[in-house]
Amino acid sequence: VVLAAAIGSLMAIMLIIVQVLQFEANEKNTTELLVDKAESIVTDIELGVRRQLDLSEHLLQKVALEMVSDKDTLMSDTRLEDLYSGALLSHGRIDTLTFFDKNSRPFGMALNDRGQPELSSITNKIDFVKSDPNIQRTLDLCRDSDGIMWGKPEFYDTDSFLVIAQPIW
Repeated sequence: VVLAAAIGSLMAIMLIIVQVLQFEANEKNTTELLVDKAESIVTDIELGVRRQLDLSEHLLQKVALEMVSDKDTLMSDTRLEDLYSGALLSHGRIDTLTFFDKNSRPFGMALNDRGQPELSSITNKIDFVKSDPNIQRTLDLCRDSDGIMWGKPEFYDTDSFLVIAQPIW
């Protein structure tokens, strides 16, 4: 009986050890699978965002090329309105395009609540642009860039957005 109890106790101890080892191995495997899945999801999100940003860069480069004629003159506001409207409607993720000339005169188009392009609220408001320190800071960053430049996320009142600058001259 003692021998049977001793063998039974050893078997129970061995079974407990095997179960603990199996539990630890399963926990490690589950953790690794969750980490791999999370990394995969983050990579997919990153690629999606990168694709959207690349599309925005490409569109902005095309718009910048169209804005200036062969004689280095800027197209008229009417043509800019058509160009910006087409760009806004074709992209789907950009909701505002604004151009600032060398005198800080803004011209822009924005999508309204119905998804239709209209003149942006700051178009031709030079005094507003010159008095707003946030806009001036953004313009200074843009002036310092010699090529396409992404700014950090900007927050104005209740809006937030990314700034991308493309010199046209």
